[in-house]
Amino acid sequence: MRGRMLKVLMVILVLLPVGLTAYLANSLYNRKGVPEALENLTRQLFQSKAEEHKAETRAKDLERKTEELQTAYDSLVADLRGEVDSRDIRVRQFREKLEINFVDKVLFASGSAEITPKGRDILSRVGTVLAKVKGKSIYVVGHTDNMPIHSSMYPSNWELSAARASSVIRHLSEASGLVPERFTAMGRAFYQPVASNATPEGRQENRRVDIIVADVPLLAGETGSQSLRGTVPGGAAQPAEAGKGGDSELLRETNPPSGPAPTAPQTLGSEPAKADPADGGGKAALPPVLSPSDAGPAPAPSPTVAPEPTPAAPTSEAPAAGQQDQAGPGQPAGSQPGSPELPPPLPDAPAGS
Repeated sequence: MRGRMLKVLMVILVLLPVGLTAYLANSLYNRKGVPEALENLTRQLFQSKAEEHKAETRAKDLERKTEELQTAYDSLVADLRGEVDSRDIRVRQFREKLEINFVDKVLFASGSAEITPKGRDILSRVGTVLAKVKGKSIYVVGHTDNMPIHSSMYPSNWELSAARASSVIRHLSEASGLVPERFTAMGRAFYQPVASNATPEGRQENRRVDIIVADVPLLAGETGSQSLRGTVPGGAAQPAEAGKGGDSELLRETNPPSGPAPTAPQTLGSEPAKADPADGGGKAALPPVLSPSDAGPAPAPSPTVAPEPTPAAPTSEAPAAGQQDQAGPGQPAGSQPGSPELPPPLPDAPAGS
């Protein structure tokens, strides 16, 4: 019996340190936040995998769109070889954008927004190619030279440039089957020249229509497009190399523009002048109009403290003329303004009455 108890005691003595060690290890494990750390590490690994998958998807999508633009570029250059060689049409391919620049005489007669038969044929071929480019918007921008126009239909170059862009969109949507929701018409008049307006050649190059195939975010930001970005205020127009880098990098171009640099146009819609903080943001703040009940009683003016006069001895003589008290005739001295006047004192009763 004693031997059995001794064995049990020895087992307990052996298991006690093991149990205590396990308890301390478990407490330390939970106290140091190891489960949270492992959970965070697992979550980060899953997030990294998800982001990597999204990046791969975007890269494949970008590659597919770039291939579509390359195919469209090759087709346009092949279909419009004559106009490209005569420098009437220029085609440019960027990473995520395609531009087609038309000299106005290819599409329109002078001062008109009606497309010529030759222009309709060219636009039909262009529309067939653009129909194969999926998932991108199409922006049509009309430009003119700086020669003023005054007609009953087009009072200024603004109306003419916008009307030409609308005519191109209408023909592309009707003849080529492109959905109108993809189009945006823009008129820029003569405020974004690509050549100097001082020569007939430069003015002819400025009279143009641009078809830009791009995503909406590219239009809102840097597009690499001289047609959308225009010239830099106070300087010459920036060449296409200004759009290098990122998604706006120019990849191919049929015929770069030639001739002298354009003159700096007037900046359209100059930035509004900043409000001077001294005048409260450009508009003076008017005080609120208060009704008489809200305004409350008007504060009384602070009286001027005057030395207290020395009381004079009583006398029966009347004051000299012009030396009446400031309170006025019939008003006792020291009375406040606006208080009711007191009646004059009654004359003494006659003697013997």
